[in-house]
Amino acid sequence: MIEDIDALRLVAIEEVPGCPVFVLGHSMGGLLALRYAQSYQEHLTGAVPASAGILVPPDVPDIMVKLSHFLGRIVPKLGVQPFFNPSKSTRIPMERQILRDDPQIYKGWVRAKTGSELLLGMNATVAALERLTLPLLLIHGE
Repeated sequence: MIEDIDALRLVAIEEVPGCPVFVLGHSMGGLLALRYAQSYQEHLTGAVPASAGILVPPDVPDIMVKLSHFLGRIVPKLGVQPFFNPSKSTRIPMERQILRDDPQIYKGWVRAKTGSELLLGMNATVAALERLTLPLLLIHGE
């Protein structure tokens, strides 16, 4: 995914030469934005990770974290954790319904291999945070 983000950056600078380049992502996208910035910060003006998913959410059971890599190898497509919860995104009931109705939002379960890879990415991102030297706008809710 990081290489895909860089491919998009290359398209952007071809389309708009000389334009400042920022990477922006929300939740898992915020995690990816930080990982990308850690690897390609010399090509960026800054990064805007919004509610970056760099820590294991408190509703993920410890046993799932401990088993994630094993399950990711053995049964990679097994749904292990609910993904979609609009009440975590907004307190506004109408906005929650919009999220529920949006066909572009994944509403299934996190699969074992995806969860395992996310945990690896979270750990690597947190371990390398001090390497970031570019401007960051960090945004996070409660």
